[in-house]
Amino acid sequence: MRARQEMDLKRRAGYYREIQEIVWQAVPIIPLHTIKVSVLTRANVTGLIVQADEELGLASVKRRP
Repeated sequence: MRARQEMDLKRRAGYYREIQEIVWQAVPIIPLHTIKVSVLTRANVTGLIVQADEELGLASVKRRP
């Protein structure tokens, strides 16, 4: 609360640096975006790759007879 109420910009920046350091130490990863991807294929389709950025890797897709 002190950072939001502080009028002196240098002191305010110091408070926010302190807050950032506390968060950095406490939470090693802060998710900014979560992805939920559902992919269905037939039993005779192999090689489909779903990458972390939701891109589908189709280069190695094969269909078995």
